[in-house]
Amino acid sequence: MFKKAVFPGKYIQGAGALRELPALMDQLGKKGLILASPSAREKVLPGSGVNPGAAAPRVELFRGECCEDELARLSAIIAKERVDVLAGMGREGD
Repeated sequence: MFKKAVFPGKYIQGAGALRELPALMDQLGKKGLILASPSAREKVLPGSGVNPGAAAPRVELFRGECCEDELARLSAIIAKERVDVLAGMGREGD
């Protein structure tokens, strides 16, 4: 099976750009997941138009360390939910 990656197919920057994220994820696949650091979830997502409590795209909290346990946890979520579009979101210093 072939897999492909597009880096980036679109680049959007500016005030209100995050409001475009759910629609862009819908264009790229059927099921989106935003992996957000704690500070991105608390300080960036509120007021961005992306609702952390919404079903689509799902927002999952990154627990702060890229280790085997965290990768296994996220891999299980991605497989169970059949996620085919993943966006990572963090803030400088996270």
